Amino acid sequence: MGDSPDKLDWDKAQFKFSVKSPEGKDVKVAIIPWPRPHARAGGAAGESEKPDNSALKNPQWSDAQADAGAQLKHGDQAQMQVEAPGHDGKQVKFIVEQHINGKWKELQTLTAVVKNGVAQAKVKAEHPAAGKTGPQPPHVLRFRNVFA
Repeated sequence: MGDSPDKLDWDKAQFKFSVKSPEGKDVKVAIIPWPRPHARAGGAAGESEKPDNSALKNPQWSDAQADAGAQLKHGDQAQMQVEAPGHDGKQVKFIVEQHINGKWKELQTLTAVVKNGVAQAKVKAEHPAAGKTGPQPPHVLRFRNVFA
């Protein structure tokens, strides 16, 4: 386990087991206490824990034009941003999803560093039906954020 006793969570993990004696009999062993250390995000001692994703606030498409709303043309760069106050230098994932045939499917994942309390990333808006003839339904994108 490697941690000193003062760094362990001494709540007891409980175990039950049985063994066979040399004579072939089943011997049931009582529940025994075992120290269970807190799980860490990185797993190894000394690595810092990942911040709570609830610290990510106010996600938005930051370059939507006032006259067009959040509408983009095929090939436009769409900028996303999320506020992460107090987390400068940490990495945030932007998980971009597209709505296809009534279901949300992951399109792309981008990573950005928080600077001045904000993380920003750009994704290229590409309509899957670009170049096809006839009326096409709008291509809908959304994104969500988690700390990397």
